[in-house]
Formats: sequence, structure tokens, C-alpha cells
Amino acid sequence: MRDILRCKSGRVNVVDEVGGDDSEEEAGNRKVQKMQDPKLPKECDIQDHNLTHLPFRSWCRHCVRGRGKEMPHKKLQDEPGMIELHADLCFLGDENDPGNTVPVFVMRERTTRMTLAAVVPSKSTNTYITKRIVAFMKEIGVVHGDVLVKTDQEPAIMAIIEEAGRVRAAEGGGRYVIEQSPVGSSASNGIVERAILGVEQQARVLKSALEDRWGVSIGAKHSVVPWLVEYAAVLTNRFEVGKDGKTAFERNKGRAARTLGVEFGEAVLWKRKPVGGALGKFSCMWDDGIYLGIRGSSGEIIIGTAAGAWRTRTIQRKPGQERWKPEGIEMVRWVPWAKKEDDPEIDGEKYEVTRLTPQEVEGGGA
Repeated sequence: MRDILRCKSGRVNVVDEVGGDDSEEEAGNRKVQKMQDPKLPKECDIQDHNLTHLPFRSWCRHCVRGRGKEMPHKKLQDEPGMIELHADLCFLGDENDPGNTVPVFVMRERTTRMTLAAVVPSKSTNTYITKRIVAFMKEIGVVHGDVLVKTDQEPAIMAIIEEAGRVRAAEGGGRYVIEQSPVGSSASNGIVERAILGVEQQARVLKSALEDRWGVSIGAKHSVVPWLVEYAAVLTNRFEVGKDGKTAFERNKGRAARTLGVEFGEAVLWKRKPVGGALGKFSCMWDDGIYLGIRGSSGEIIIGTAAGAWRTRTIQRKPGQERWKPEGIEMVRWVPWAKKEDDPEIDGEKYEVTRLTPQEVEGGGA
């Protein structure tokens, strides 16, 4: 069993309880958390209470059995210590197809509230999702420090969290301590629960807007959904203002984010890198593509085409009447874990692609 001890200086130690050292002198003490000690009232008061059992009384066995609540998760005064990352899985699906859902990994850093959301691919080795987690740690600046990861006890998420710890350690990361919440206690992981709620809400907004723009229905396992989910978290980090008047990005970076005013799924022109060197200067470097968001760590723009998903630094908006042609959805054929046909890092199944009929293209979508 592993224990976490917090010293007055703020330093956190993780120790294994395998026996004490009798030769070590004790210094200082720690107090236990006080609990309510119910005292029985007078017998006449007990008899009166038994008539209605109202209001709730902690000394009444029947009140506790019928109306007792879980112990409150009081937020202690912040102390210097390990950075906390809270993680959990949620599932997105369609109302009319409840069995066809996609798992989404959500992680939030407690202090800044920077959030990661990424679809977990099916038939995966967890290589993709663990790399995304480590990339998120690099983005928020915690890959080399000591980190406390709080999550629940589900085997699926524990496998992901533990593998991310191994990848982080291989890259020279600091201590990586995993703390599990009690079974069936969602309140103990309230930070990530609020993050999940925000990601789900923003994802629904983006989906509704995109369906309206393209004139088609988007299922949970369409190729655009993994990009949409990640972009929902990016927008939340950069534009959701908290009570302190700052966004999560501003708390983390100390400055406002610079984000291009382009809608998710919009058709754009993007500048690709030349592949022929000096001999390819006669070729045009601008192609058509679909805006799928930005890469949080570098700010690069993600573009989808029929041939793959690409990163670029430069895009150009099209005239309004050319931005939302229904065939644009056919260009989103690739997912973050399989960016092109010969991608050496493919880790999971590809999602479905919408193929419009000539009538749908001519009529403006489904």
C-alpha cells in the first residue's frame, strides 16, 4: 500500500507501508479529521422524534439508514504540493442509437482548469491515447514535475493512466502518483465531472452547428467526431472565462490565446509544404481542405483532405458561398490515430465516412 505524506513545507512524499523503522525518532504530529459525535437527548425528546422522524437527527439509527448522506468532500485550503490531474472516461452516442457510443478520455488540471478531451479508438493498443496524454502534460508544463493523477477504479481507465505514466517516465518525467476515488463516488472526482459536462455541451454545440452548415446528420462514429471532440476542449480552454476573469489558457500561459476566426468544419485554402525542394517551385502550394481545429502545443492548424489530415501554419478563408458546400463532409476521411493511408502510427479502427449521392450534392445535402 502506498501513502502520501504532506509536510509543513509543502513537500509531498510517497512512502510504502512495509513496516516502520524503530531507530527513527518521531518529530511533530498530525491530527485526524474530527467527526460528529452524536449524543442521545432526553428520553422524552427521543419519543417525540420517533413520531415523525423529522427533522433528521444523526443520533437516530433510522434517520441515518433512510436519509444519511455521503461524507462531504470539503475543499481544503490550497497548499503548495503536487500538481493534480483529474481524469475519467465518458461516452458519446446518439439518442436513437444508444448502443453505438464512442469513449472519450477527459483530463483536467486542477489549478488552471486546462482540459484535454480525446476519443479513445477501438481495437487500440492505447499507444495513441497515452501519447495524447503526455503531449497534454507537455502543453501545460507538467511533464517533468511531480504529478498526482486522480481517477476512478475502472480497469479501462487505469490501464490508460498507468501506460501514460510509463511513457512519461521514459521521457524523463518526475514522480507519478495515482490516487483512486472510492467505488461509486462521483462526487469525489467532481473536478473532472465538471470538465466532462463542459466538453459534452460544447461538442453538442459544434455538432449542431456543423449539421446545419453541411445539411447532413453526423453520427457518433463519423470521422469528424474525434476532431470535433478535441476542438471542443481547445475552445473551452481558450474562451470560457471563469469567475476570476481569466480563461484556463490565460491561467496556464499568463497571456491571452491567439485563435483564428474560422468555424469548425469550414472549407478553406491551406498552404502545404513543398515536397520537391527547389525543383518543385513551379507547383502550386495551396490546396482545398477542411478546418478541423488547432494543435494545442504548437498552435498549428489541422486540415482535413481526402488524402489525409495535415498540419499547416497558413490558411486563407474562402468567400462565404464557397465555405459550406455539402461535399465538404466527404473530405473528412481520417482520424487523429490514422492520419493517412501509410501512417506508421495507426492505432485503431478508422471511422465511417459520408458519401453523398449526386442528388444530395445538387440539392445541398441530406
